[in-house]
Amino acid sequence: MRRISVIGVICLFLGTLLGCGTRSPLYYSNTLEKNVTVKLRVEATKIANPGVRYDTRMSVNAANPDCTFDYLGTVALNNGENKIGLVPGKSATLVFLISRTGPLTSDKNFRYDMSITPMPGRQYEIDFTYVDGMFDLRLYEHGRLGRKELPRSTDRACRAGT
Repeated sequence: MRRISVIGVICLFLGTLLGCGTRSPLYYSNTLEKNVTVKLRVEATKIANPGVRYDTRMSVNAANPDCTFDYLGTVALNNGENKIGLVPGKSATLVFLISRTGPLTSDKNFRYDMSITPMPGRQYEIDFTYVDGMFDLRLYEHGRLGRKELPRSTDRACRAGT
């Protein structure tokens, strides 16, 4: 009887391992030419929130014309500049996820998303600031005429239909 349970556990483990091989990647491969710079500033003032820690990640999703999304992976973001490569000419939805933990605060997660369609030959900059519960997210395009702020857009048209 014990031998059957050990074999069952081994089969369950192998089945799970093989099944996970067909799923989307957990981390974004980020092997494309870097055309997006995420400038991140996430912090809490020591007086307001002593000991608070933040974990910031960005999910990369391909946005399809039929309002479906393909999850491509997640990038761990650090304070400062983070270089990301997105497919030029293809629409993507970027989802910023911030997890807050600390001894004197309740654990909380925040989510901010935006859509971007990087054009070939252009560079993009996302300034993302989150300080003491207040956030600012701005998108800039660097082209032949210099730096231009673009409106932050989301896929509301797709969400409205669902």
